[in-house]
Amino acid sequence: MSSTIPPCPHRPPCPGCPRYGDTTLAPRTAETLEGLATRAGAALAAVRHGNPTGFRTRARLAVRGRAASPKLGLFQAASHRIVDIPNCPIHDPRINDAARAIRAAIRDTGVAPYADRPHRGLLRYVQIVVERRTGKVHVTLVANAPDPTSVEKLGERVVAGLGDRLGGLWWNGNQERSNAILGHAWHRLHGAAAVHERIGRRDVFYPPGAFGQSHGELSGA
Repeated sequence: MSSTIPPCPHRPPCPGCPRYGDTTLAPRTAETLEGLATRAGAALAAVRHGNPTGFRTRARLAVRGRAASPKLGLFQAASHRIVDIPNCPIHDPRINDAARAIRAAIRDTGVAPYADRPHRGLLRYVQIVVERRTGKVHVTLVANAPDPTSVEKLGERVVAGLGDRLGGLWWNGNQERSNAILGHAWHRLHGAAAVHERIGRRDVFYPPGAFGQSHGELSGA
Protein backbone atom coordinates (compact mmCIF):
# COMPACT_ATOMS: atom_id res chain seq x y z
CA MET A 1 0.00 0.00 0.00
CA SER A 2 1.25 3.48 -0.81
CA SER A 3 2.53 5.39 2.21
CA THR A 4 0.32 8.35 1.16
CA ILE A 5 -2.88 6.35 1.62
CA PRO A 6 -3.84 5.84 5.27
CA PRO A 7 -4.76 2.33 6.40
CA CYS A 8 -8.50 1.71 6.56
CA PRO A 9 -9.71 1.34 10.17
CA HIS A 10 -12.47 -1.05 9.09
CA ARG A 11 -10.45 -3.65 7.12
CA PRO A 12 -10.85 -6.42 7.97
CA PRO A 13 -13.68 -7.40 8.22
CA CYS A 14 -15.24 -4.78 5.90
CA PRO A 15 -15.30 -6.27 2.37
CA GLY A 16 -16.09 -3.02 0.56
CA CYS A 17 -12.71 -2.22 -1.02
CA PRO A 18 -10.75 -5.40 -1.81
CA ARG A 19 -8.10 -3.39 -3.68
CA TYR A 20 -7.91 -0.53 -1.19
CA GLY A 21 -4.64 1.34 -1.53
CA ASP A 22 -3.71 -0.19 -4.88
CA THR A 23 -3.32 2.60 -7.42
CA THR A 24 -2.69 0.31 -10.41
CA LEU A 25 -5.21 -1.35 -12.69
CA ALA A 26 -6.05 -4.96 -11.92
CA PRO A 27 -4.09 -7.17 -14.38
CA ARG A 28 -7.20 -8.60 -16.04
CA THR A 29 -8.65 -5.10 -16.45
CA ALA A 30 -5.46 -3.85 -18.08
CA GLU A 31 -5.41 -6.85 -20.45
CA THR A 32 -9.06 -6.27 -21.42
CA LEU A 33 -8.46 -2.58 -22.16
CA GLU A 34 -5.35 -3.33 -24.18
CA GLY A 35 -7.27 -5.93 -26.20
CA LEU A 36 -10.10 -3.51 -26.93
CA ALA A 37 -7.65 -0.82 -28.04
CA THR A 38 -5.78 -3.23 -30.29
CA ARG A 39 -8.96 -4.46 -32.00
CA ALA A 40 -10.11 -0.90 -32.53
CA GLY A 41 -6.75 0.20 -33.87
CA ALA A 42 -6.54 2.84 -31.19
CA ALA A 43 -3.86 3.89 -28.75
CA LEU A 44 -4.62 3.18 -25.11
CA ALA A 45 -4.69 6.45 -23.22
CA ALA A 46 -2.88 6.80 -19.92
CA VAL A 47 -4.93 5.87 -16.87
CA ARG A 48 -6.26 8.91 -15.05
CA HIS A 49 -5.81 8.74 -11.30
CA GLY A 50 -8.17 10.60 -9.00
CA ASN A 51 -8.07 11.08 -5.26
CA PRO A 52 -7.39 7.75 -3.54
CA THR A 53 -9.69 8.61 -0.61
CA GLY A 54 -12.84 10.62 -0.01
CA PHE A 55 -14.14 10.17 -3.55
CA ARG A 56 -17.35 8.16 -3.04
CA THR A 57 -20.30 10.55 -3.17
CA ARG A 58 -23.07 7.94 -2.92
CA ALA A 59 -23.52 5.27 -0.27
CA ARG A 60 -26.18 2.77 0.69
CA LEU A 61 -25.60 1.56 4.22
CA ALA A 62 -27.38 -1.25 6.03
CA VAL A 63 -28.78 -0.37 9.47
CA ARG A 64 -28.58 -3.10 12.08
CA GLY A 65 -27.79 -3.51 15.78
CA ARG A 66 -29.89 -1.94 18.52
CA ALA A 67 -31.50 1.46 18.94
CA ALA A 68 -29.06 2.30 21.72
CA SER A 69 -26.05 1.27 19.62
CA PRO A 70 -26.98 1.34 15.92
CA LYS A 71 -24.56 0.17 13.25
CA LEU A 72 -24.47 1.65 9.76
CA GLY A 73 -22.28 -0.15 7.28
CA LEU A 74 -21.77 -3.11 4.98
CA PHE A 75 -22.33 -6.83 5.38
CA GLN A 76 -19.35 -9.09 5.81
CA ALA A 77 -18.74 -11.37 2.84
CA ALA A 78 -21.47 -14.01 2.28
CA SER A 79 -23.36 -13.01 5.43
CA HIS A 80 -25.70 -10.50 7.01
CA ARG A 81 -23.23 -9.73 9.80
CA ILE A 82 -22.81 -5.99 9.62
CA VAL A 83 -19.57 -4.03 9.81
CA ASP A 84 -20.06 -0.56 11.23
CA ILE A 85 -17.97 1.90 9.16
CA PRO A 86 -18.16 5.33 10.83
CA ASN A 87 -14.79 6.47 9.49
CA CYS A 88 -14.75 5.04 5.96
CA PRO A 89 -11.80 6.72 4.16
CA ILE A 90 -13.36 6.09 0.73
CA HIS A 91 -16.53 8.03 1.54
CA ASP A 92 -16.73 11.72 0.94
CA PRO A 93 -16.37 13.03 4.54
CA ARG A 94 -19.87 14.50 4.30
CA ILE A 95 -21.29 10.97 4.02
CA ASN A 96 -19.58 9.96 7.26
CA ASP A 97 -20.84 13.19 8.85
CA ALA A 98 -24.42 12.44 7.78
CA ALA A 99 -24.17 8.86 9.01
CA ARG A 100 -23.09 10.14 12.45
CA ALA A 101 -26.15 12.41 12.55
CA ILE A 102 -28.40 9.49 11.60
CA ARG A 103 -26.87 7.28 14.32
CA ALA A 104 -27.56 10.01 16.85
CA ALA A 105 -31.14 10.39 15.60
CA ILE A 106 -31.73 6.65 15.96
CA ARG A 107 -30.46 6.72 19.55
CA ASP A 108 -32.49 9.81 20.39
CA THR A 109 -35.78 8.44 19.02
CA GLY A 110 -35.32 4.78 19.96
CA VAL A 111 -36.14 3.64 16.42
CA ALA A 112 -35.40 -0.07 16.09
CA PRO A 113 -32.91 -1.10 13.39
CA TYR A 114 -34.05 -3.94 11.17
CA ALA A 115 -33.35 -7.59 12.04
CA ASP A 116 -33.25 -9.93 9.03
CA ARG A 117 -34.16 -13.30 10.49
CA PRO A 118 -37.32 -12.30 12.40
CA HIS A 119 -38.13 -9.59 9.82
CA ARG A 120 -38.63 -7.05 12.60
CA GLY A 121 -37.46 -3.54 13.30
CA LEU A 122 -38.08 -0.36 11.34
CA LEU A 123 -34.99 1.14 9.71
CA ARG A 124 -33.40 -1.17 7.13
CA TYR A 125 -31.03 1.03 5.13
CA VAL A 126 -30.03 4.62 4.59
CA GLN A 127 -28.97 6.12 1.29
CA ILE A 128 -26.73 9.19 1.45
CA VAL A 129 -25.83 11.21 -1.65
CA VAL A 130 -23.59 14.27 -1.76
CA GLU A 131 -24.71 16.96 -4.17
CA ARG A 132 -21.32 18.11 -5.44
CA ARG A 133 -22.37 21.57 -6.62
CA THR A 134 -23.66 22.57 -3.15
CA GLY A 135 -21.99 20.10 -0.78
CA LYS A 136 -25.38 19.23 0.74
CA VAL A 137 -26.39 15.63 1.50
CA HIS A 138 -29.61 13.98 0.36
CA VAL A 139 -30.81 11.17 2.62
CA THR A 140 -33.28 8.34 2.11
CA LEU A 141 -34.59 6.38 5.09
CA VAL A 142 -35.59 2.86 3.99
CA ALA A 143 -38.23 1.55 6.38
CA ASN A 144 -39.88 -1.79 7.02
CA ALA A 145 -43.25 -0.05 7.13
CA PRO A 146 -46.21 0.76 4.84
CA ASP A 147 -46.31 4.53 5.28
CA PRO A 148 -43.98 7.47 5.93
CA THR A 149 -45.45 8.35 9.33
CA SER A 150 -43.35 5.48 10.69
CA VAL A 151 -40.19 7.61 10.42
CA GLU A 152 -41.71 10.97 11.26
CA LYS A 153 -39.85 11.51 14.55
CA LEU A 154 -36.64 10.05 13.17
CA GLY A 155 -36.87 12.35 10.17
CA GLU A 156 -37.36 15.37 12.40
CA ARG A 157 -34.22 14.48 14.33
CA VAL A 158 -32.24 14.00 11.11
CA VAL A 159 -33.38 17.41 9.86
CA ALA A 160 -32.44 19.03 13.18
CA GLY A 161 -29.12 17.20 13.37
CA LEU A 162 -27.96 18.06 9.86
CA GLY A 163 -29.45 21.54 9.61
CA ASP A 164 -28.38 23.41 6.48
CA ARG A 165 -26.10 20.51 5.51
CA LEU A 166 -29.23 18.60 4.44
CA GLY A 167 -30.47 19.03 0.88
CA GLY A 168 -33.39 16.60 0.87
CA LEU A 169 -34.91 13.80 2.95
CA TRP A 170 -37.04 10.91 1.67
CA TRP A 171 -38.87 7.91 3.07
CA ASN A 172 -38.79 4.65 1.12
CA GLY A 173 -40.97 1.70 2.08
CA ASN A 174 -39.59 -1.83 1.74
CA GLN A 175 -41.48 -4.57 3.61
CA GLU A 176 -40.26 -7.46 1.48
CA ARG A 177 -38.27 -10.41 2.83
CA SER A 178 -35.51 -9.97 0.29
CA ASN A 179 -32.04 -8.58 -0.21
CA ALA A 180 -33.40 -5.65 -2.23
CA ILE A 181 -32.35 -2.37 -0.67
CA LEU A 182 -35.07 -0.08 -1.98
CA GLY A 183 -38.80 -0.69 -2.18
CA HIS A 184 -41.31 0.83 -4.59
CA ALA A 185 -43.01 3.36 -2.28
CA TRP A 186 -41.58 6.88 -1.92
CA HIS A 187 -42.47 10.04 -0.04
CA ARG A 188 -40.54 13.29 0.28
CA LEU A 189 -40.21 14.42 3.89
CA HIS A 190 -38.10 17.54 3.58
CA GLY A 191 -36.18 19.74 1.17
CA ALA A 192 -35.35 19.23 -2.48
CA ALA A 193 -36.94 16.54 -4.63
CA ALA A 194 -33.73 15.57 -6.43
CA VAL A 195 -29.97 15.89 -6.44
CA HIS A 196 -28.99 18.60 -8.92
CA GLU A 197 -25.73 18.10 -10.80
CA ARG A 198 -24.12 20.03 -13.62
CA ILE A 199 -22.57 17.63 -16.16
CA GLY A 200 -20.90 19.30 -19.09
CA ARG A 201 -23.27 22.11 -19.96
CA ARG A 202 -26.39 20.31 -18.82
CA ASP A 203 -28.37 20.37 -15.60
CA VAL A 204 -29.08 16.79 -14.52
CA PHE A 205 -31.51 15.89 -11.74
CA TYR A 206 -31.35 12.60 -9.83
CA PRO A 207 -34.46 11.66 -7.81
CA PRO A 208 -33.61 9.29 -4.94
CA GLY A 209 -34.51 6.11 -6.83
CA ALA A 210 -32.38 6.95 -9.86
CA PHE A 211 -29.00 5.42 -10.65
CA GLY A 212 -25.99 7.65 -10.22
CA GLN A 213 -22.26 7.01 -10.22
CA SER A 214 -20.92 6.34 -6.72
CA HIS A 215 -17.71 8.06 -7.82
CA GLY A 216 -19.04 11.51 -8.67
CA GLU A 217 -16.04 12.53 -10.80
CA LEU A 218 -16.84 9.74 -13.27
CA SER A 219 -20.04 11.60 -14.18
CA GLY A 220 -18.05 14.60 -15.35
CA ALA A 221 -17.61 18.08 -13.96
